Amino acid sequence: MSEAIAYSTLSGMSTLLGALVVLRFGSLSQRGLSFSLGMSVGVMLTVSLGSLLSTAVRYGSWAHVMLGMSAALLLMILLHRFEGRNGGGGKRSTFARLGFLMVLAMAAHNAPEGVAIGIGFHTEHRLGILLALSMAVHNVPEGIGMAAPLKVSGHSPLRILLTAAATGGMLPLGAWIGEAFLADRPDVVSAGLVFAITTILWVATQEVGPRAWEMDRRAASAGAILGVLFMYIIERIHG
Repeated sequence: MSEAIAYSTLSGMSTLLGALVVLRFGSLSQRGLSFSLGMSVGVMLTVSLGSLLSTAVRYGSWAHVMLGMSAALLLMILLHRFEGRNGGGGKRSTFARLGFLMVLAMAAHNAPEGVAIGIGFHTEHRLGILLALSMAVHNVPEGIGMAAPLKVSGHSPLRILLTAAATGGMLPLGAWIGEAFLADRPDVVSAGLVFAITTILWVATQEVGPRAWEMDRRAASAGAILGVLFMYIIERIHG
């Protein structure tokens, strides 16, 4: 196993830690759930706009930016229309939908982030380590934000843990692809990162954020602020 795959596996499995926090501390109150979702929104926005965007622009051209953005918007519009035709009502289905969208957002950015780790280790060893470490840290609150609505919607602990493991597994898979096939194609990474950024922004601002704000405005705001501060400190330490 290469260093890139080993480090990215550890980063991906930190998603499990977030899920375990939710399962360990039992049922979340509405305020606790709102805080968790708000924190995941703060983390996602900071990571996408503060880290992924600069990397995407550095690796590719505006054509790759537009390609990734267009593909992500098309996917989210299609999902929205599909849910409109087949979605049910009720609190449980609402949280199941939020959980699904969080899984989608995490998988969408874990795969190209893994590719970036693989390329980072190939081109600059220190860059690969810093990328993996940063992702390991921000995957914990994202794992909390993903597991919390799944738990409220009635999913079993085993299913939540398997979902977290599969989502985190996108990182080593992406690292393997990046190291083996895309080390000399950073433009592909650029399009993938923009796809991830667009998906994250859509889920955070159109789905998870509004729902958290609706449940408890203060808790959601406190969670979002803490998520932003948390990632800012991590970036300062490892930047």
